[in-house]
Amino acid sequence: MTKFFIILGVIFAGIFFGNSAESAAGGLTVINFPTPSYQKEYFWEIEKFASPDSWELFGGDSGTSIYMIRATRSAAVNSNYAATGIIHVGNYDSNVSATITGVTAELSDGTPTIVGCSVGFPFILNPGNNILCAFSAPLADGMTRVITSTVTTSGEVTGASDSDTIDFSLVNPSIVNGNATIRDTNGKSWIFSGGSAVTYEKTFRCNSDEGSHENTATILQTGQSSTETVNVKCH
Repeated sequence: MTKFFIILGVIFAGIFFGNSAESAAGGLTVINFPTPSYQKEYFWEIEKFASPDSWELFGGDSGTSIYMIRATRSAAVNSNYAATGIIHVGNYDSNVSATITGVTAELSDGTPTIVGCSVGFPFILNPGNNILCAFSAPLADGMTRVITSTVTTSGEVTGASDSDTIDFSLVNPSIVNGNATIRDTNGKSWIFSGGSAVTYEKTFRCNSDEGSHENTATILQTGQSSTETVNVKCH
């Protein structure tokens, strides 16, 4: 927000003062708007149990097994650090058109950046106008860095640069697999927000349920699953 007001101030200064000389040639205005980001990813394990997992029943009798599903969430792993942003380039201090020959963005640790602009170069930027460029860079970690955007020109209007800090300390990361939605083939589902367990009961009757009853619980976000089988023998 602070840089937004800086841009407004520069524009108004150019309107009221920059046009006083008929052929005044100042420099360009360059302002960075960097946005650091990263993701916090959780990993899960799932287990399923049945007790008892076998029955021997007489015809007409029934038995109830208790199923337990246990899901464990690991500590978060931070990854996918990146710096993206906008480079604002304005010709506000001059009555002379600027010939822009290029726009670059460099990180203090040497990490390569990709810069794309809304125009090709060389580009003639008339007084009072601006262009926008975007930069992006995947980063190895959350170390604080400085990004410097530089605009080069030829002719009377000089280029300029702006530097900003890429600081991850106040960034709210995107959360990956913070919760686990578990669906059971017995028709039940739950949402786990941390390591926990749930139980439910299922009744088996003879002779209608004789045989093996395989049941699987699956974490929908990751595809991980655990299977338990209850065997029913009728006499």
